[in-house]
Amino acid sequence: TADIFEKCLHTYLIKDAIKDGNVLGFSVDYMKFVDYNSNQTEEDVMVEGIDTEEVFMADDRVRLIAQDIIDHHNTKTRDRKYNALFTVSSIPLLVKYYNMFKSLNHGLKIGAIFTYGANEDLDKNPEHSRESLDKIIDDYNKMYNTNFSSSTFDAYFRDICKKIKNTEIDIVIVVNMLLTGFDVKRLNTLYVDKSLKYHDLIQAFSRTNRVESETKPFGNIVCYRTTKERVDEAVKLFSQTDNIDTVIMAPYEDYLNKFKVAVSELLKITPVVDSVDSLEREEDIKAFIIAFRTVAKLLVSLKTFNEFDLDNGDTDLNAQMFEDYKSKLDLYKYEKKIGLGRINIDEKIYEMEVIINVIERLQKENETLKKEREVKQND
Repeated sequence: TADIFEKCLHTYLIKDAIKDGNVLGFSVDYMKFVDYNSNQTEEDVMVEGIDTEEVFMADDRVRLIAQDIIDHHNTKTRDRKYNALFTVSSIPLLVKYYNMFKSLNHGLKIGAIFTYGANEDLDKNPEHSRESLDKIIDDYNKMYNTNFSSSTFDAYFRDICKKIKNTEIDIVIVVNMLLTGFDVKRLNTLYVDKSLKYHDLIQAFSRTNRVESETKPFGNIVCYRTTKERVDEAVKLFSQTDNIDTVIMAPYEDYLNKFKVAVSELLKITPVVDSVDSLEREEDIKAFIIAFRTVAKLLVSLKTFNEFDLDNGDTDLNAQMFEDYKSKLDLYKYEKKIGLGRINIDEKIYEMEVIINVIERLQKENETLKKEREVKQND
């Protein structure tokens, strides 16, 4: 618009889209397996005089990162309800990661896709990238009983996109492919082992932030090379603000503290699980349901952090207590009676309609119990 009207008439920024609920924010982890000055760009980094790419391609580093992904993938993707892209800096590094994953123990379905070059320097890489791609596709064919090759690349590309969309594959390793214009709701995690900045960074991160359900509170980003400085810089530029809080989610400690407060509020209303049985007033029942809803909503976010464990004693609530409170709320018991479909606390945080229905149901049952007790007392 600036070319036509001499000034920009309006902007709709990522922070605006997040506030409107059109996309999600990002939760970003920074994992460092090479010691270098994070203020330098990738191009400037030198470690003890060794070439940068050699350092980032080192077997030990690649193995540590691959194992880190394996160890935490289920947490990031809610036990593979969602899936991930893994973007790396070059085809040789992609091939190295792919082979490293094959050498490690895991039950993940891992694929890869990249475009090969017609002319390559075979002195540096003895195997042409097309040969590497055909080997990767051959593994894919065995895994899915398909019959693709580099000669049918377009068909392979369409099929792997379909499998990402349907969560039939867990991780797809790429260099640049799928990092722009690829919108899949069930993709919630991006592993990054390359230097991203500005527009490329926002575009890549945004593969993970499509709104799907309450179990996807934000897009998960795990950076093994891109630094916090680069991320903050890009977010500030494309949000036109110095405040990154709208786009980048708070750190784990903030969510944990909010969760502790929510648990405390829940326990004030119902100190023990059996306290729920004695709730009779509408205000108390409503307060319990809302307090439990808050705890459940925060728990969804906390479960995406590697360090979180509900049973580690950090809070006054453990996993069994949570399940016990949830069973006391017992929407499952009422779903048939009040004509509601089955509601999963992790899938849909209760709406006010549901709260009102449950309150009415509880009140009626309490009134019935009161009358029964009165009859027994009179007898």
